[in-house]
Amino acid sequence: MSLVHLLIVDDDPFDVEVMLRELKKSGFDPLHERVDTREAFIQRLELGQPDLILYDYNVPQFSSLEALQLTQGGGRDIPFLIVSHAMQDEEAVALMRAGAADYLLKDRLGRLGEAVRHALEQRRLRREHADARESLVALNADLERRIVSRTEELRLANQALEAELRQRAEAEDALRRLNADLERRVVERTRDLAESNRRLQALATELTLAEQRERKRLAAELHDYLAQMLALGRMKTTQLRQKLGGAPSGAQQLAGEVDELFQRAGEYTRTLMAKLNPPALEDLGLAAALAWFAKQKPLHGLNIDIRATPQPVPLPDEQAVLLFQSVRELLINVAKHAQSDEALVSIHVDDEHRLCVEVRDHGRGFDPGRVRTSDADSHFGLLSIHERMRAMGGRLDLDSAPGRGTKATLVLPLKTAEETGLLNPEVGMPGPDRSEPGTPRVHSGTRPPTRPSQRIRILLVDDHVMVRQGLRGLLETYPDMEIVGEAANGEEAIAAIAKWQPDVVVMDIHMPRLSGIDATARIKSRHPGTIIIGLSIQSFDETQEAMTNAGASLLISKDAVADELYAGIQSAVTGKCRQ
Repeated sequence: MSLVHLLIVDDDPFDVEVMLRELKKSGFDPLHERVDTREAFIQRLELGQPDLILYDYNVPQFSSLEALQLTQGGGRDIPFLIVSHAMQDEEAVALMRAGAADYLLKDRLGRLGEAVRHALEQRRLRREHADARESLVALNADLERRIVSRTEELRLANQALEAELRQRAEAEDALRRLNADLERRVVERTRDLAESNRRLQALATELTLAEQRERKRLAAELHDYLAQMLALGRMKTTQLRQKLGGAPSGAQQLAGEVDELFQRAGEYTRTLMAKLNPPALEDLGLAAALAWFAKQKPLHGLNIDIRATPQPVPLPDEQAVLLFQSVRELLINVAKHAQSDEALVSIHVDDEHRLCVEVRDHGRGFDPGRVRTSDADSHFGLLSIHERMRAMGGRLDLDSAPGRGTKATLVLPLKTAEETGLLNPEVGMPGPDRSEPGTPRVHSGTRPPTRPSQRIRILLVDDHVMVRQGLRGLLETYPDMEIVGEAANGEEAIAAIAKWQPDVVVMDIHMPRLSGIDATARIKSRHPGTIIIGLSIQSFDETQEAMTNAGASLLISKDAVADELYAGIQSAVTGKCRQ
């Protein structure tokens, strides 16, 4: 706590205690003396200067202006703060012009600590300024002495000027050569610095992209293996429980506990995947990813309103990643510094074909000019975003002022999507085929099998062969289900449907070559009568909406397949028959 010596002019001891408590809450350790008369005030000033004076405006027979003048007498520099229960604005302004540091109302002492701290800081600055002026006077005196000395040296040098003209000419010629060499070196060093700055920008951008690529890789590893195995484990436990049938209750209970363990592990894995790499960013784009992020309530309860243009904005994957990370950092700044519980994110394309992403709040604001000057350390995040946008050919615009909120706008010309050199050559390439060698994708034969009227023909589409086997084992336990074929990606699914004409397609969303969402849209356009049921390790509102818009009847989380898939197929088929 900061020790501060106070002289308090107040006739009410209770008010003094309130002020002292407020100062202690603000981090001060106040030592004080209280006086309530003019004579006591003058006597105390003669004994020594306190750090600060708190003066009650309503002290009887002792005006605040007189107290201020006494304080300023004798060259004293003591901050003088006025506190009062009631005070006219004109009187307060007059006292401030006369030299008072600040004034506060006693029923609003919440900023007393800030006012005291500010007054003490202003006094410190004044003293430093006075010290600097004294140093300047001393330097001027020394300079005058040196000028006199140098003048005498020049007088003596002028006497020998004629003899030294030739040497002076040689010296001037050498100086010209030196200046030319110096200018050349400055140009080279400037060019080197510019190239170094460009490389640092590229390195900073690449570091961000490398981090995101690693996050994406880890999320893909979790999705492609651990999450699939956990979903398959739940299918197997469901089959086990079905086979146990009338087995002793202990065996059924153990199977149920194993199923619950698989379920919890699946939930934790999906949460970890979402934190590493939001699936909506890759599948549905920037606006959907930000909408997903807003619903997670990750920023201490900050309410985030996302408003985006109805038409999706095509962006290279890595540009979308950098924009997502930039908006996320801006929202973190709002949560930490803006003192606002709401933020608005708007996404649109302007008339110059530039993507504009605005992050707006109505918080306390700040001075944008300090971002690159005195307070650069605390604004490192904004500087990082600025450099990140420059590397993509865009910019960061800041519109803010203390007390009126902040609007940060990320502007990215869409025409530079390929010119910036940020496109990842791996993006958009087909993913690995996870099917085991020799695994049949479609039943062999030259024509579809005869369809018994009571059986539902099903095509399984998933890029994990073990998951397809698990789905097959799960559905073949039902007599009204018939698996007519399998496919490992969306392209194979389209070909299999044309050949086998299934009633229902059980379609995974995340697959190589052609995603389940795109495959669903194509299948429904060519075979509108085919029922499609989506499967996903991660199921959220935006994915549900995208799959439904593509034409799927419903979307089921793989974690719930064992409990919901059969009923979902039955419901979808029954609903179609009623139409």
